Amino acid sequence: MGSEEGGKKDMTRTERFLEVLRTGEALVSDGATGTMLQSMGLDWGQAPEAWVLERPDNIRALHRAYVEAGSDVILTCTFGGTLYRLERHGLGERVGEVNRLAAELAREVAGDGVFVAGDMGPTGQLLGLRSKVTTEQIAEAFAQQAEGLAEGGADFLVIDAAEPGPVLFEPVERRVEGPRPAGRHVVVGLLGAPDVVPLHLHVHRH
Repeated sequence: MGSEEGGKKDMTRTERFLEVLRTGEALVSDGATGTMLQSMGLDWGQAPEAWVLERPDNIRALHRAYVEAGSDVILTCTFGGTLYRLERHGLGERVGEVNRLAAELAREVAGDGVFVAGDMGPTGQLLGLRSKVTTEQIAEAFAQQAEGLAEGGADFLVIDAAEPGPVLFEPVERRVEGPRPAGRHVVVGLLGAPDVVPLHLHVHRH
């Protein structure tokens, strides 16, 4: 028993997360980010990601509340952290900075005992015959966000969007390979409406 516990302590956080997936252990995640920040004064229509830059202490307080409540996983404040969402709020030139800092803030509060998931929401762009963007451009936007989250210390990434799933994995992996130390895992979970995109979990080791 002691040997088993010692082995777990020697694992990286991402390796511990993969072990959780293997065993089927349930993890408790945090709750609504926007609602909590609105209770702290975030205006309706204001980007929560802007507070990563302007009011980092509030972001720390958000994460701390969930950690103290017993969350096993906290998500970065980056649901709208892609280029297409940030540029609506004048932050299109700061995608990498916003995502890196958001992950650093979450990592700071989480310590070593709580997982940090890099939260990646929909771009707000519709793909189709009249679309102004391509699938490749959408994939690049997610990859750009993923790079910042990885640099900031996210243990794994969660793509909570209905954009095409499999096409995203390769560019996302390619971007996070650089920031991740050799031998670390990259875990990308893709969530979406059941009738649009099924749940995918892709694990890559490099």
